[in-house]
Amino acid sequence: MLRSLSWLHAVFCLTVVGVGFCQAADLDQIKRVLVKEPAYQSKAPKYALLVLGPEARKRIWLVLDGTTLYVDRNGNGDLTEAGETVLGKNSDRAVLEKDVYTFAVGDLRDGERRHRNVTLIVTGLSSTSKTKTAASDSPRSLSFRIRMEAEIPDFEGATKDGCVLQLAGTSGSLQFADRPREASILHFAGPLKVIMDRQTTFRVNREMELYLALGTPGRGQGTFVYTAYEGAVPPAAYPRVEIAFPAQKAGEPPVKAIYELKGRC
Repeated sequence: MLRSLSWLHAVFCLTVVGVGFCQAADLDQIKRVLVKEPAYQSKAPKYALLVLGPEARKRIWLVLDGTTLYVDRNGNGDLTEAGETVLGKNSDRAVLEKDVYTFAVGDLRDGERRHRNVTLIVTGLSSTSKTKTAASDSPRSLSFRIRMEAEIPDFEGATKDGCVLQLAGTSGSLQFADRPREASILHFAGPLKVIMDRQTTFRVNREMELYLALGTPGRGQGTFVYTAYEGAVPPAAYPRVEIAFPAQKAGEPPVKAIYELKGRC
């Protein structure tokens, strides 16, 4: 949480003081096409595309086939090569988590950069399935989360290797698609921006909470990649909110004010 304010109806923009941000790649220009696919065992493989780095040049397909995950590690679009399958591990924790599968992808490389401990967590796969069958009788019941420790130029995170922790799917809305051309695109280790994390209705003379998040937008529902700011954003770097309050009289310019938000959660 980044501070509470009393608001009038306002238009605002966000900047972070002391932190460098670069221009985002145009994800709409990415062609979502696979070169070669294996013979899937399930009836409903699910597709997502990871793009890595500031310019999104490295593109890695993830395809969920029942309890097997195909990972296009070298980014050539061929999922039939050796070393590109990851078996899911069913959670052995509490009963409420028995339908959670973890896919330990490991490291992914983007040129000289290495992104560590890449993990896909899927909720909703049948915990009784011992073979690679259909992912679910109700595919939309699946929930996906992806995490990695990303190596981001000019940023040093809080992990032991200096990587920055990034996560997607925290809201439970991330979905993998039925076809490659509809696949969600998630941009890890990409350009960072500050967004409003929650939609809030601001009312006159009422104190409201404004939640901001640091990360990188993708394409598709739930594809925003959240970035843990610990270590990555210096302690003295704070978001600034520029608010344009409506003028009291018609024809007058709006009244602008800048607030520095120093609260973190």
